[in-house]
Amino acid sequence: MEENCPPNSIKIRPQPGICFKTKTIEEAEEPIKVFINICTNKNIPDVPIKSDEELAELMLNIKYCNYKIPMSVGPPNVVKDNENKNCISFNIILSNITFKELCERTILMQFCMTIIIASIEEKYKIILCKICKQLKNRKHVGELNDQFIRKMKLIDEIDEPEVPIFETNVDYIIKRKLNENMYNIFIYLPKLRSGKNVKLAISTNQVQLTTLSHIYSLNIMVPHKMIPTSAESEYETKSKILKTNESKENPKYVLLRWCKDSTKGYDNVQINNFTTSWIDGLAFCALVHRFCNKPFDYSKLNSSDPLKNFKLAFDTAKQLKKTPILVTPEEMMIMGKNPDYTIILTYVSALYKTLQH
Repeated sequence: MEENCPPNSIKIRPQPGICFKTKTIEEAEEPIKVFINICTNKNIPDVPIKSDEELAELMLNIKYCNYKIPMSVGPPNVVKDNENKNCISFNIILSNITFKELCERTILMQFCMTIIIASIEEKYKIILCKICKQLKNRKHVGELNDQFIRKMKLIDEIDEPEVPIFETNVDYIIKRKLNENMYNIFIYLPKLRSGKNVKLAISTNQVQLTTLSHIYSLNIMVPHKMIPTSAESEYETKSKILKTNESKENPKYVLLRWCKDSTKGYDNVQINNFTTSWIDGLAFCALVHRFCNKPFDYSKLNSSDPLKNFKLAFDTAKQLKKTPILVTPEEMMIMGKNPDYTIILTYVSALYKTLQH
């Protein structure tokens, strides 16, 4: 056991990676610069990383997201900036593989930064600005201090019987709703007295069920992609059946409906999807014009000048509503008539969150 190391823990040293700058936004106090060092260490476990499309849909309801990426969030450190003012730095440690993917995938970077900021705010009771800027010439700011993480047991250390302690042979039925790409799942749990102790984890293509009483454990593969945040469940004590169903309020369709309703009456704007409906920039301009108290003359815009439209919409949304620019006008022009679904969905989701408020 290393000196000062808590029981069942190991000491790890963060390896430098990339650094982001943001600030505190506490009321009645001067903002303080905050540096977030994203570091790596081989002792942080890896997990399967979801696709860009799945991450984009999770970000629509990030508050209720149950998808976790292992990380170690270090304590705040006091550092000096270039003006010799006191600032705060945090060292966040990810696995090597997660960090590599994060640097290659914009959506994963956005998802991780959202989770990291939320973790810092919850753990240290501060409020941070959600707009972060990556420092190009700095891999970290401040010292990269050692951290302690819980020691993972090796497989040969586990001394448990091979016979499962859960009942896995559970009857269930999957029913498809007519004319809808939605499913109901009926699970028969005869030994359960109530649904209070049921733990249900719903991902995009499976439902995992366990009980606190260690009676049941079940993993059901669903024949189509579900939206985790749109699923509901209810246990009927008389029939002993747990019913899980998808709500019609799919976040993706709620967002699309909001876009349609918000741009009604705007010329040359017809939003039917998160790809081709946005290629000339007018849809972005219409949304920003609708919620930013008419900051420009929409009637003078033309679909033949998409670059101008993208720049106008993105810059105005950032200046007036603090919407982060997740895709540049130049990147939109490069994508041309086939814009990336995930990028459009993610940026429109950011517009929804900022313009609505």
